[in-house]
Amino acid sequence: MPDLGPLVRTAIDAALAGGQAALRTFRDPKLLAEIKADGSPVTSGDRASEAAILEESGDYAGDQAHRWFVDPVDGTRSYVRGIGSWATLVALAIDGQPSVGVIFAPALDQLAVAWTGGGAWLNGSPISVSVRRTIEEATLSIGSLDLLPKSPWGERAFRLMGRCFACRGFSDAIGHIEVASGHIEAMIDPRGKSWDFAPVAVLIREAGGMFTSLAGTPGFEEGDALVSNGRVHQAILEALNARDLKR
Repeated sequence: MPDLGPLVRTAIDAALAGGQAALRTFRDPKLLAEIKADGSPVTSGDRASEAAILEESGDYAGDQAHRWFVDPVDGTRSYVRGIGSWATLVALAIDGQPSVGVIFAPALDQLAVAWTGGGAWLNGSPISVSVRRTIEEATLSIGSLDLLPKSPWGERAFRLMGRCFACRGFSDAIGHIEVASGHIEAMIDPRGKSWDFAPVAVLIREAGGMFTSLAGTPGFEEGDALVSNGRVHQAILEALNARDLKR
């Protein structure tokens, strides 16, 4: 394994630069927002963050084995409404495996960092997933609750919520940090891109948890995700993929 130190520092500096750039226009009444072709919003804050990230990390000479992932503002819908649960994401995959991940949520003063073999850290302190083992003990987060009625597993997810100790709706990357920190046991993320999932995959793995699709397949490409402490992972997958929907 190569020395990841310089790459971790690059990822941190890039995420900090991007997050701070976006923070300057957060809750600005003059914030400019547009709707992209896919119906999602993009703002002047996104563009300022992306420019700052590229400026900060532009000196790194990449190659085919190193692939960077950047999301200038993860949680733009929260960002445009003045809700603080958004973050700047930077990750690096080496030979197809997520190896460095940084999540910076400036409005919440949270900086989560992880790298292969280096553990998971939040604001400079080590973090790890919880030890709860059953769905009945688990607190579950659902990202993008509005997507549940449209999804093929929506009814199963609603039934799963009723079995949990509690169900919350922590937004986007913030929910994943809560899993990695051991505050909640799992998060269902019904939709995401590779740049959303790459830093999360590193963070959860290094915190001792598990990351798969909702069908249970590995990888971090576009689609959906189940993130957990690992102990409740299989039970949640079975609940989401059960064939019998009879009450």
